[in-house]
Amino acid sequence: MRIARAAATHFESDFGHEKGWSVMRMIRLHVLALSALALLTFPGTGHSQTATANPNLLPSKQVRELVANAKTSDDHAKLARHFLALAEQYEADAADHKAFAEAYRKAPTASETKRPGGPDTAAHCDRFAKLAADAAKEARALAAAHERMAKH
Repeated sequence: MRIARAAATHFESDFGHEKGWSVMRMIRLHVLALSALALLTFPGTGHSQTATANPNLLPSKQVRELVANAKTSDDHAKLARHFLALAEQYEADAADHKAFAEAYRKAPTASETKRPGGPDTAAHCDRFAKLAADAAKEARALAAAHERMAKH
């Protein structure tokens, strides 16, 4: 009987209201993050489908071939349109990651102090927002260069 009481007391102290609440909060945030990732990743959901449905986005193989062999104005115009569409996609990704970072700031997880920069932290999302914004800037520069080449 003493063992049962000790076990019950141990169970209650390990899974008391505050600890249980924080665990549920982390689970809820992880589900939210995974749902957002699924919306961006899987076809037929979220804005990612709209971005990939852009007819100006070319398959990687075609981009490589055009970059290596572009000779006509039309070739360079295709590349310019592709890089502009890619920049728009990167900008949308940057905006999403900024929103994720803000959500983590409003409801920080234990990772903010235990694993700074971990996948469930605002710093992680800020880093990806910056990378996506930088990629958009580079894609716009490539588009501008190919627009100039298309005119000559």
